[in-house]
Amino acid sequence: MKKRFLATLLSVCVCAGLLAGCGSKTTDESSKATSSPTSVGTKEAEVSSEEKEDPTYLKMVMYSEAGSRNTEFFKNEFHDKILDELNIDVDVEILPWGSVPQVETMLSSGEEIACMFHGSQTNWMMSGLVAPLDEELFNELCPDLIEARNGLDLASASYQGQLYCIPSGSQAFSGNSDNFVIRNDILNQVGWDYTDIKTYDNLMAAIADVHKAFPTLVIADNTVRAYNGSFGDGFIFTKGGAFDEIVRTNEAEPDSDKVYSYYESEFFAEYCRHMEEWNKLGYLTDAHLEKGYATSQWNAGNALMRYGGTINMIDHSMAGFPDADVQYLVIDDNPSIMHYNFDWGWALSPEAEHLQDELMRLLNWFYEDYDNFLFAIYGVEGTDWEYGKDGEIVSLTSDPFFSIYMHNTVKFMDETKYDEEDWKRYTEWDSKSITSKTLGFVFDNTEVATEEVALKAIVSEYIPRYTYGFESYDESFDEVLKMMKDAGLDKYVAEYQKQFTEFMANK
Repeated sequence: MKKRFLATLLSVCVCAGLLAGCGSKTTDESSKATSSPTSVGTKEAEVSSEEKEDPTYLKMVMYSEAGSRNTEFFKNEFHDKILDELNIDVDVEILPWGSVPQVETMLSSGEEIACMFHGSQTNWMMSGLVAPLDEELFNELCPDLIEARNGLDLASASYQGQLYCIPSGSQAFSGNSDNFVIRNDILNQVGWDYTDIKTYDNLMAAIADVHKAFPTLVIADNTVRAYNGSFGDGFIFTKGGAFDEIVRTNEAEPDSDKVYSYYESEFFAEYCRHMEEWNKLGYLTDAHLEKGYATSQWNAGNALMRYGGTINMIDHSMAGFPDADVQYLVIDDNPSIMHYNFDWGWALSPEAEHLQDELMRLLNWFYEDYDNFLFAIYGVEGTDWEYGKDGEIVSLTSDPFFSIYMHNTVKFMDETKYDEEDWKRYTEWDSKSITSKTLGFVFDNTEVATEEVALKAIVSEYIPRYTYGFESYDESFDEVLKMMKDAGLDKYVAEYQKQFTEFMANK
């Protein structure tokens, strides 16, 4: 069972060393960044100021950290450049990360805004919080963005065949919780190398040696959790995308409409038993339940592993620890799952539907050439960033601009800056994935809204005690499952089943 379960174990955090820059502007890089001869932004820039009509006002609401410099940049340099080149009077409002309820209020109250939209927020499409968009117009106005997306389709940005979001960038999106980033220099001190770890049993043996040598070292920077791993022959549980913690599907049967009650499954039971073992061995402690604790331990150099997240480039170094050797650890060869093919994009409120022309032209402008991309992501050269001695981008301010997480694309990456193995893994990762059959499904919880609130309250209060191994599944989980049954678990799963069956029939 352990061998089959091995790919379900991960630790939660963002992958270290996400792309720090795009390299120097070499001749080859400039050729990659050449704008299309039909680029809308370029045409607009050729029109003299006397011929321009009055600018169109566009308010963009984004999640970030407001600082003095990025606030100034958006009001001045960015605003003036977009006004000059696209004739758009753009106003960027920065809200703290986690302000989704505030944005939902803005959308439902009728404000004219463009807003950041995550790939998993399909409920906004279904509920009418965001405006439908014209896909033909997108194809016409966004040729450079489409090129930067490297052939990715719009399925996960659409609902019932209607486009609702303009996806940004192009990254590896599958396998969102499949692997680890690990301190290979620590492994080396106890006679292991990350290349020796191929199976769950290898991982446990290496961890045991590390824990014996460094008993105060945090093993994983957050709970180790189940995700896509195999369970039994030909069974791949999936979560994420359309499916929550309560209901899952078997991705190994792409034509099946069957849904599974996750907390009643043997898969969940085995996961809890593994975590109970980790807890007894001292690999998980009460401190892991404290928000931010384990991540701070990794950043302080006091953790062996961290959650790998979506496959990313890493630079193998670690800030403040010159001897660190950070490596990406992939255990076994189970397929990753593609739930959506963009991380962040942009949507419009229903009242701002008439502004889709302006929003599309603006987002396309980001990808017209490398200079535009650098300006949007990093700000003004010499003020906000500069090239380092090796041609890398060096930030001169701590204020974030338009996030690289959201807009990153292989189009502006210099492959010579990365190890060949890292580049190949990153660029080929999605090609080996399974596209989830849940892609495009949106659950309408109207009939089970009360049950959903009650079930998620139980999950929040009790489930972490089992998934961190503090409670014995075999000794007490029956009591939790009874609470879930009393709260309407069967009705909830049945409603999911009904809607997913209809979705699969009409796919």
